[in-house]
Formats: sequence, structure tokens, C-alpha cells
Amino acid sequence: MVIVPRTPPTVTPEIRTFAMAVLSGREPAGIAHVACHARQDSVVSECFAAVDDQVRELGGTAVHGWALWEHPGVLLEAEFHAVWCSPLGGVVDVVNRGGDPRPHILFVPDPTRGYAGAPLDTVRVPLVTDPRMDELLRASEAIFEIMNRGDRATQKHITMPRLEHERLLALQALKGNRLAELVRDHGAG
Repeated sequence: MVIVPRTPPTVTPEIRTFAMAVLSGREPAGIAHVACHARQDSVVSECFAAVDDQVRELGGTAVHGWALWEHPGVLLEAEFHAVWCSPLGGVVDVVNRGGDPRPHILFVPDPTRGYAGAPLDTVRVPLVTDPRMDELLRASEAIFEIMNRGDRATQKHITMPRLEHERLLALQALKGNRLAELVRDHGAG
């Protein structure tokens, strides 16, 4: 069972505090819902390439920052992300989410960060104290480390030894199971 985080429907004080933490204590210049209009010709979940293609074809600029997600009552997440700012100033999320019908995301710009070709790990803040959350957080960090070990950080198609792949699959299963348990036991909404 895959549990998909939701877009926070409003900017609550909790979300604002989280955004400030993600921005290293700086007040967010703006946290806003950004409409999703996916480029169907782009690779699924590759926001930086999709935005670069959009800028090349239609002008405008890339805006780097963080997409904010929540598992209500359980976990907040900030994913390093890019959106497109049109030449007229409209901001749109053009990433292809592979059939996800999400109408918008919650986005906070981060003028101090740009995309340098390697991913940044998702920032996670637990909303519940539970030993299973510690397991989920450790598994998430280990997954990121495996996926970005050595040259993998800048490769689109990666390969790894069988034992490492088995470890990755076990970590992904552990993360998914712990999240499902936490949402079941502590989730709100």
C-alpha cells in the first residue's frame, strides 16, 4: 500500500513554522498554492528538467524552493523542487507526476538554493512521538544515501550490486510499512 502525502490545504501556523525551519530560520518570502499543469513530454518526477524545458520553449525562469507535503497528524515533508515562472509572472508546477491528479502544490521559494545536478534530501519533521517514526526517518535517510552514493547522485539511470539493491528494497518496504502504521494509528484526516 502506497500512502501519498497530501498538499496542505491551508498555510497554518505549524506549516509556516516548518517552512521557516526549512529556510534555516528565514521568514518565507511567500508560501503559496501553485497550480499543476504537467508537461506530458517530461520524465515523471523530474521537475528540474521539466522546468528547464519550459523555460527553453516559452521563456520565463525557474524558481527553486520546497514543495510542502503532509501526512496529517503524522509527518511534514519538504521536497526540494522547481516551478516555472512565466514571462508574465504566473507560477506553475510543470512536473509530470505520472497520473497524479493533484490540482496544486504548496510551494515556498528558497532564493539561497539552486539545483546543482544532485538531489537534496527531503526535510522531514515528525508530528508524533513513536519509535516507529524513528525507524521511518532512519530508513528514509538510508534510502537517500544508497540512491545517491558516489556517481549515482548525478545519474538518471542507476545500477547497483544485488545485495545493495536488496537492502534498498527492504528499506523501502520498512519505510512504507511504518508510515502506514503511523497514519493508521495517529493520522488526522
